[in-house]
Amino acid sequence: MLEKNHSGELNYEGRLYLDKILKASTGMSGLINNLLEFSKVSYLPPASQVDLNFVVTQVLSELDLRIDEANATIHTDHLPEIQGSFTSLKQVFTNLISNSLKFSRNGVAPQIEITSSMLAASRKSDLGLDDGYEYAEIHVRDNGIGFENEYALHIFNKFSRLNGRSEYPGSGIGLAICKKIIERHHGSIWAEGVPGEGAWFHIVLPLS
Repeated sequence: MLEKNHSGELNYEGRLYLDKILKASTGMSGLINNLLEFSKVSYLPPASQVDLNFVVTQVLSELDLRIDEANATIHTDHLPEIQGSFTSLKQVFTNLISNSLKFSRNGVAPQIEITSSMLAASRKSDLGLDDGYEYAEIHVRDNGIGFENEYALHIFNKFSRLNGRSEYPGSGIGLAICKKIIERHHGSIWAEGVPGEGAWFHIVLPLS
């Protein structure tokens, strides 16, 4: 309202302050929305059969414009079906793929690979998983800016940021949401990174 009715009356300094106020307001609104999304993760709907191939197809369709603008290449292998929440798992893949597009290297077209494999039985205890289930391990790998592995746990904390907000905007809560969703599905998620080469996210979920 202030911008609409009075922006023409402001001098350069006044418009500069108004712009800062509007940006801060937009950022706060986004943060509140993300916190609401984080709080909702505690209340997953009843589980149903979820085809992760369909989940990823839906995500790629919704991100189609961003993918085209980034000239990104995305390769997806056949993914498993699990028991879970379609909406919540869709949010996980949306966050991960969006991050891969966002944290790309200057002048390098993003390349994203989404693959899966069966988790070896010997690794269940290492990950604290129920030995009574079979698990799939889904990998989301990119060729972006990467990160130092010493921050591999830190990036899943709420409001965690490894890069400046001006260069890479965001609330720093997306990966915390991913972690909470995967753990609510009785799974596990972790990451590896190499600075200047890319990031590799691993998701382990129980099969249907």
